[in-house]
Amino acid sequence: MSEVEEEQTPLPIYHRNDHKGHLPIDKDSVVIKVRDNLKKLEWSVPVYESQSYLSMPLKRTSIYKIPKFMKDIEPKEYEPHMVSFGPYHHGNKHLHQMEQKKQKVFQHVAKDNAATFELILSEVSKILEDLYEAYDDLDHEKWRKDDDAQAKFMQMMIIDACFLLVFFSEDERYKSQITSKSEIKRDILLLENQLPFKLLQLLYSISSIKVRVLNL
Repeated sequence: MSEVEEEQTPLPIYHRNDHKGHLPIDKDSVVIKVRDNLKKLEWSVPVYESQSYLSMPLKRTSIYKIPKFMKDIEPKEYEPHMVSFGPYHHGNKHLHQMEQKKQKVFQHVAKDNAATFELILSEVSKILEDLYEAYDDLDHEKWRKDDDAQAKFMQMMIIDACFLLVFFSEDERYKSQITSKSEIKRDILLLENQLPFKLLQLLYSISSIKVRVLNL
C-alpha cells in the first residue's frame, strides 16, 4: 500500500498582539476592498463638482463658538463678566456700563490725531471682509444685512480693538477710564470673546497706542 503525500497548507500567520479567536490578516483581500471602496468614492462625485469644490477659497475662520453641549453644563463660565470683545456677546445688558467706558477710551485715542482717525476708518474698511470671515457662525442678519448693520459691525470692531490695545498700553492717559482689571483679564481669555489678530496688528501699526507686555 503506497503512501499518498498530503498537500501541506501553509499555516496562517498571526501577529504577536492578536487576541484569541481573531482571524488571520489577509492583506491582499483588505487591499482589494479598500481599493474598490475608494474608487467608488472617486467616481461618485461628478468631475465638475469636484473641480468646483477644489477651486473654492478656504474660509479663514479663526474665532469659534463654544459647542452647545458644553454651554449647557456651565453657561456662565463661557460668558464675559465685565467686557465684550467682538460680536458674540456685544449688547448683553450686564456689559452696558463697560460699553460706555470703551467708547470714552476710543474718544481719548481718536482726539489725539484726526488724521490717524481717518486712516483707521480707511484701513479697517479694507479688511472688513476678513473680519467677517474670522467669526464662526456669525449672525449675518444682525451684522451684515445692510449698510447700517455693516457700519455697526465695523464701529464695534474698531472700538473694541482700541480698548484692548489701551488695556495693554503704557500710556496712563488712556487707561484712566479702565477699572476692574482682574475681571477684564478673565474676559480677555474667553474663547468667544476674541478679536482677529489682523485687526489688532493694523490698529497698532497706525495708532499712537504703544503696547507693553503684560503678565496675565
